[in-house]
Amino acid sequence: MVRLLRRALGVVVVVTACWACDSTVPTPPTATVVVAPTATPDPHVAPSYAQIHTVFQRIWNDFLPRAAKLARLQTYAASLAGKRLTGWQGWVIAIQREPGVPAYADLYLADPYLEGRDQVQYWSSDDNEPDYSHGGGELYLRGLSSAQLSLLTIGEAVQVDGLLTRAGFEYGAGFTVENPVLTALLQPPLLAGTPTDLRDTVLTVRQTGGMMAGRDHEILVHGDGAVLYNSLDYNQKVIGRKTAILPLAQVAALARLFDRVNYTGLRVSYTEITNCVVEPAGGAVVMASEALTFRTSLTDNGQTTSVAHSTGLRCAPVKLTILENRLNDLVYTTTWAP
Repeated sequence: MVRLLRRALGVVVVVTACWACDSTVPTPPTATVVVAPTATPDPHVAPSYAQIHTVFQRIWNDFLPRAAKLARLQTYAASLAGKRLTGWQGWVIAIQREPGVPAYADLYLADPYLEGRDQVQYWSSDDNEPDYSHGGGELYLRGLSSAQLSLLTIGEAVQVDGLLTRAGFEYGAGFTVENPVLTALLQPPLLAGTPTDLRDTVLTVRQTGGMMAGRDHEILVHGDGAVLYNSLDYNQKVIGRKTAILPLAQVAALARLFDRVNYTGLRVSYTEITNCVVEPAGGAVVMASEALTFRTSLTDNGQTTSVAHSTGLRCAPVKLTILENRLNDLVYTTTWAP
C-alpha cells in the first residue's frame, strides 16, 4: 500500500512538474547596457554664453574681497581670448555708421524684451559696491563690411560666429569679435497690438547734450511716411532741416517696436537718480560726464506718451535704448531730399 502511494505521488509530482515546464515563459537574456562616451569639449571653442555667465556669476557672488574676485575674473577672461565662438545670438543695441569712423555693432546677449519696466542696479552685500553679475552681457562686433551692416537691424536678433579676441568682466560681461560671420535670424511676427492704421500716428526722438556740433537733433516720423529731421543748436533752435519719405512697411515696423518695448508701460522719466531702482536704498549712482538725453514720444489717436532718458543712468531698460537708437539710426539709413 505504501509503495502504491509513493508511486501515485511520484506520478503527481512528475505531472505537476511537466505542467509547470510547459507553462513557464523562458527568461529573456539580460540586456547589455551601452554607455555613450562623453564628448570632450574642443579646447579651441568657447563655451556658450549661458555657461560663461554661470561661471561669471559664481565668481562674482563668492564671499571674497572685491580685488580677489576681479583677479579671478581676469584670469577666466584671459582663458577665453583666442577661442572660437559658434552660434552665439544677440539683439542689436547700436550700430556705428558715422562717416570716417570704423563700423561696429553692439549686441545684447539676453532677450531685452523680457525685461520689466526698470533695470535694477544690484549691489554686492559684502562690500556695498555695484554688482555687475546680473546684466545680460554685450558682444562687440568689429571690422564689419557694408554687406554685414545690411544684415543688422537695431532691436533684432542675429547669430554670430568668429574669433573671440577679448573678454572682460569688471563692469559686466563684455566680449569682442573681429571680422565675425553673421547670420540674420527670422524676425518675430507682428504683435496683435501693433496699429494697422497709422494715419494719425507720429513717432519722435530728440537727442540733446551732445558735446559735438550737430549731435543735437530731432526726428519726426509721420504715419504716412513723411519724415522730418531738424538739426538743433545748444538753445534747441532749428539750424538745419531735411525731409524724406519712408515706405509704409518701415513706418509700421517702427510702430511695432514701440509695442515690443511696451512703451506706454515705461516710466515717463529716467533722468534723475530718484528715478532709479537701486539696492541698497540710497546707494550712490554714478552719472556719466558726457551723458546724452533722449526724449521719445508716441502719438496715436490723439494721445501722446513721452519718455525722457539720460544715458548717464543705468536704470533704464535696455529695450528703451534700443528704441532710441533705432529711431536715431534713420539719420544714416534714410535717403534725405536734397
